[in-house]
Amino acid sequence: MAKMRENLTARFLTLALVLFNLCIVLWQGMAFHQRRIVDQMSYTYTGNSIPLLHPMTGDLPLASITLQESTHFAWDSPDNTTLDEFNSLFRYPSLSYLGPNHRMTILSWFHNIHCIAQIRAALINHNDEVATPEHFSHCLQYLRQTLLCGASDMLEKGDFMARNFTVDRVGSDLVCYDWEAAIAALDEERREFNEWKTSS
Repeated sequence: MAKMRENLTARFLTLALVLFNLCIVLWQGMAFHQRRIVDQMSYTYTGNSIPLLHPMTGDLPLASITLQESTHFAWDSPDNTTLDEFNSLFRYPSLSYLGPNHRMTILSWFHNIHCIAQIRAALINHNDEVATPEHFSHCLQYLRQTLLCGASDMLEKGDFMARNFTVDRVGSDLVCYDWEAAIAALDEERREFNEWKTSS
């Protein structure tokens, strides 16, 4: 009798485990299907009907970048060479044009670069007409929030606060989206937008 009860208990537990695993597989399948539905959502690009991420994001290749100190992009140099270096980071305004009516948007990483340039401008010229104290404050808040949102989990070697940046000028390698491919995609959007604008 005890042996039969053990046998039934073992069979019941096995059946329960099989059913539990089957439920997990079904749940995962439904979750995957829901993600595909969200990915395939169509947007009108009017009002709030825009995606959270630019459509090119999933297609961008990855690229490696080595963090390094540089004499370029100096924060305290008002000369034209440094200004040209900062301006080379983006073709202002670096906008994205999406959908049939070419809805204008901006990618957050371009907003980040804009803010870095504005903070630099405010530090060099306290009377800058664009880099006002309000704009400076907005940019600090925006950078803080987007950096927290990005929360990169890539590891850097050692304690960066203990480094002598004058001598130890090369840091860790990071993997990121290939921004040159992203810029090329935005350039193509701008070309299509200009074509659309002149033909309308």
